[in-house]
Amino acid sequence: MPRAKYIKRIRKTIEQRFWEKVDVKGLLDCWEWTSRSIRGHGYGFICINQKKISAHRLSYEMAYGKIPEGLLVLHSCNNKKCVNPAHLRIGTNQDNADDRMNIRKKRSNRPIPKSRITERQYKKMIATFNYILNNKFLHQISRN
Repeated sequence: MPRAKYIKRIRKTIEQRFWEKVDVKGLLDCWEWTSRSIRGHGYGFICINQKKISAHRLSYEMAYGKIPEGLLVLHSCNNKKCVNPAHLRIGTNQDNADDRMNIRKKRSNRPIPKSRITERQYKKMIATFNYILNNKFLHQISRN
């Protein structure tokens, strides 16, 4: 009678556990994390020794080595689920903020979330509103 319950469990390496949770496509495509993500942020994570590690940071470290202290791993593709090392780079908080601003500029003609107008239309409305307010104010001053 086999002793199935005494068979030693084969442990997977961190790399094996990591890559089985990634949808690898072409070299230039995003390789999306298919497992759990941090609620509200969209970044994937994996638990190692009962500690949550960001999937994109682990991908970068497996490909390029240790991340210098105080630096972030940034996505060139702007896809939070992407763990393709070719899409990841090191950067500062300022680099991250600059990336966000550049993305907003590129998306300036896209609808504002939960809105039916674009950001450009919104800015035009605000400018028109301010123009009207200023003219009324100037008109009131000239009357006095």
